[in-house]
Amino acid sequence: MRLTCLTLLFSLSSLMLLSQEIKPFKVSIEFKLDEKGNAQVTYGSKMNAGQWDNFKRSMGNNQSLLKRQIERALPAYFLSDFEYKEDAMDRAYTLTFNAYGVCKVNSTGKWVIDLDTKNPDVTKVSDNVYMMISESSAGGQLIQTNQKIIFPESASDIKEEKDAFGKAHFTFDMGNTSMSGKVMQYGGILLILSGLFLGWKKSKTA
Repeated sequence: MRLTCLTLLFSLSSLMLLSQEIKPFKVSIEFKLDEKGNAQVTYGSKMNAGQWDNFKRSMGNNQSLLKRQIERALPAYFLSDFEYKEDAMDRAYTLTFNAYGVCKVNSTGKWVIDLDTKNPDVTKVSDNVYMMISESSAGGQLIQTNQKIIFPESASDIKEEKDAFGKAHFTFDMGNTSMSGKVMQYGGILLILSGLFLGWKKSKTA
């Protein structure tokens, strides 16, 4: 999963039906990764009185609209266990769900999670927690997004790097995955070399 997809999802969702306001609309998105490369995602927002009223008018009590928007925006991933909670007194709500396949393993056995953006403002909170703050605008509404990535305790050697297109991503090790990936890589090379040798030997004996 590309993390920016979720940011764009909520920026372009029905929240953009809000009337124009000077005060920013603040959202938080947390990705808690597990050792299998999946994530528990928590999206939350706390609003002022005007934003809350507009949100309730646009969404009503039909929280399934948010679920459908997420499923349409992320068709390549299996999503489950949606849970919506709101605190009307505090004018806030949270939506949590599980997303499978957020991270992938590359050819060297490193785990990779894409940020899908160039030069993000990334802050290291602790050894296993990183935070990104971004701003966007749509429909006359300024959106401030605070994204937090929580890596498993078993994750190590976490690095922010760039792909061939200059977009940022994190690479990291997790348990014995890196070693197994290298074994598979070198095993594949040995198979290729063995095949070439057998082909050469056969041509000599022909």
